[in-house]
Amino acid sequence: MLGEGRADHGVALALLRRRLGHGAPASGGAEREIEGAGYTDMSELRDRKYFKSIYVRSPGGALFELAVTHNEGGWDCDESPQEIGKRFQLPEQFEARRDEILGRLEPIDI
Repeated sequence: MLGEGRADHGVALALLRRRLGHGAPASGGAEREIEGAGYTDMSELRDRKYFKSIYVRSPGGALFELAVTHNEGGWDCDESPQEIGKRFQLPEQFEARRDEILGRLEPIDI
């Protein structure tokens, strides 16, 4: 959906990307800049292994997760680019339940 303020989402993401790109945590200066663009309720920085993210509330009240990849993670941090997508990846805390989790998924025919 396109709506008023859509460009502001790009502003907030660009600010986050710039801060993380320089290795600085998404706090302090970045927080002031993002909130200065009209965003509120900014969460702490979360490391999602493949990317780092923060949650912010848009000027219109919607909750967004802003995410960027980082040097310590990235989509190929646990498998080579040639192997991406060939094995179902789970967060480490769920690996012990792999069989149970996979058993609950519906098969996908390609």
